[in-house]
Amino acid sequence: MEKYFIESPAPTPNGGLHLGHIAGPYLAADIFNRVSKINGHKTFFACDLDRTQSYVRINHSKKNSNIDLNEFIQENTNLIKDTFAAYDIGFDYFNDTDNDIRKQFIFDFISPILKSKYIFQKEISFYFDDIGGNFLVEGFISGECQECGTQVKGGFCEICGYYNFSTEIDKPYSTLHPERKLSRKNLSVYILDIKSLSKQIISLLDDVVINYQIREMMKLFIIKNPCFPITLPLIDGLQLGNPKTKLSPWIEVLCGTYFLKDIANTTLNCNSINEMIHVCFSGFDNAYYFTVICNAIRLCLNKNDFPIQYHMNRYYSIDGTKFSTSRNHAVWAHEILNEYDINMLRLFLASTHPENCNCNFNYNEFVNFANEINIYKLEDTIINHLMNNNEKHCLIQIKCSPIVIAENMLSIIRSEPHAKMDNLFTLMQVLFPSLSTKIIRKTAFCSHIVKKSTSSFTREYGITAKRLMYLDEYNFTTSIGSIAKGEATHTHKHDDISEIFYVINGSGDIFLNEEQSSIADGDYIFVSPGTTHRLENNKCCNFVFLSIAWKV
Repeated sequence: MEKYFIESPAPTPNGGLHLGHIAGPYLAADIFNRVSKINGHKTFFACDLDRTQSYVRINHSKKNSNIDLNEFIQENTNLIKDTFAAYDIGFDYFNDTDNDIRKQFIFDFISPILKSKYIFQKEISFYFDDIGGNFLVEGFISGECQECGTQVKGGFCEICGYYNFSTEIDKPYSTLHPERKLSRKNLSVYILDIKSLSKQIISLLDDVVINYQIREMMKLFIIKNPCFPITLPLIDGLQLGNPKTKLSPWIEVLCGTYFLKDIANTTLNCNSINEMIHVCFSGFDNAYYFTVICNAIRLCLNKNDFPIQYHMNRYYSIDGTKFSTSRNHAVWAHEILNEYDINMLRLFLASTHPENCNCNFNYNEFVNFANEINIYKLEDTIINHLMNNNEKHCLIQIKCSPIVIAENMLSIIRSEPHAKMDNLFTLMQVLFPSLSTKIIRKTAFCSHIVKKSTSSFTREYGITAKRLMYLDEYNFTTSIGSIAKGEATHTHKHDDISEIFYVINGSGDIFLNEEQSSIADGDYIFVSPGTTHRLENNKCCNFVFLSIAWKV
């Protein structure tokens, strides 16, 4: 059984999520997570929040909001969380707080980097707004991308992914006040020497699962971007080094990933974070950050928990132009839910996932797709297939690609009701988590469910049982257990699991914290987390009960 740490990009609370966000890394990571769980692996699907990115203040300023910055961040954070929940993006952990524990963790984690031989101080002449009295770095400076020539803000280009250092951007101007004349002001910051690490980073890229074109492009970017700022003259963020500078928001995002890894390490019961298989999901525009900058920082800190898979989707466009929160060019994910069902949207977005090439969202094409499939027809079709197939629960042997998963589901939906099915039950749980719960309830009598429950297994608590259902994404399991006369389960407890026993047949005794009670068919018993318990059968030929357990 493998243990996976599944990383997804930290959303920036400068606005809501658009369909490009969902169709790109988040749906792909969610599908990977669900397939991995169904295939018996332990996973920790995590997400942090990128609060200190310059786009937050920029969008707050542009909206001329009556609420303060913290309220603006909280408003967008709530919208992001609600959207993820609405799209059934099943994070095991979503960190939406920036408390003292997290801040201290980040400071303790990153402070040693200043002693690395690959970090040096350099005085840089930054653009400065004399009227506003602030440095223009990251999103506060705009101009043309040095690599592709498109309009860009300081930082990573949304089109080609190239990192435009704030002082080297072409035709620069103030993002918030384009009419103001720019001056220059010197300040010492910490710089990461990527050039000296280039051979090690390239070697790492050659050993991981990643799109070949992206790998080769990143190698070129390493040559063109020989250094990267660790600290910058920003308003927000953690102070590091010079009192006038803050930790780069991009470096803080990496620190947030390690904050999540620390939680995953405990949750997955690992001896160290190196025991987890790190799988990274991201959009193409952040490929340089995830594959080069993050690994360079790991090398500086003598970390060797490098990701072994990178899933970097291309762009999801609308009207031929990339979705963009900052440019307000998007179909907002929460708004389209007012018109269309979540399951229909997940199926369409998975089928048009920009895995290896750019994809364009066309509203008319989506409407035609939705009319063809129809959510009620979809539900009835799946139920008919399940009722006419004796499908055993099985592992998903196909690639964990949204497109492949969607194509398999569509081929089943469009096939004849009596066609042979192999993966419908598991595909349904991967693509339609909320719909699958409804369908499972409706088809509980079907033979495919019965077939699924006939795999006997011996539990470590001294009892042989038959599993009825095990939906990993809900951490919920049901089993039918039987105890022969004179036998008993081992005394045990579950620290984070609640359990209900319902007696189906016979009678016996239950011991809760060694307090004995007699139970018989029709009785049910609730066992709270941390309660020691065991079941004994000293009275009848066969004592049968239903166990319902869920993680709390």
